[in-house]
Amino acid sequence: MFDPALGLLLGAGLLPAAALGLETSRRERMLVLVVGTVAGWAMFLGSLVAPLPVIAVLTIFALSVVIAVAVRIPFGRSLPSS
Repeated sequence: MFDPALGLLLGAGLLPAAALGLETSRRERMLVLVVGTVAGWAMFLGSLVAPLPVIAVLTIFALSVVIAVAVRIPFGRSLPSS
């Protein structure tokens, strides 16, 4: 309310919850918490590596590969069923 920079940070931190909306079940509300926590850790990690551009690029690449491997779907399942 008194510091626009802090208000901007608070607004960015609330984006995951605002994007998912208010959910009715406990499981759906937990998803909001998980998404918000992951977004917060991503911002924190980004703030640590931002001063070092080469390290930042390598970190983004490494995390992209880790996430892609973590959520991959077996090839047969990704094809539409006919």
